[in-house]
Amino acid sequence: DLFRDHRVARINLAKDRDTGKPRGFAFVAMETKGDAERAVRNLRGAELHGRPLRIDFSGGGKGDKGGKSDKGKGKAAPIPKKRRPSSS
Repeated sequence: DLFRDHRVARINLAKDRDTGKPRGFAFVAMETKGDAERAVRNLRGAELHGRPLRIDFSGGGKGDKGGKSDKGKGKAAPIPKKRRPSSS
């Protein structure tokens, strides 16, 4: 429902390599650069299940360092879960 008004190309849910459990954030690629810009504008400051979202724009593509590219893709990701202090 969060992205129902936006055209999503794909979602990559980050998972812990050892446990397979979700790490608390995802990468969402939009269909076009315009879709990504609208998602950033519309979803910045939104909450999901009581948690604030951190929405960033990236050009997309592997090896991208966050700059814009000609691929027209963008990503939006929620804030990672807070880590609990280790009991060591």
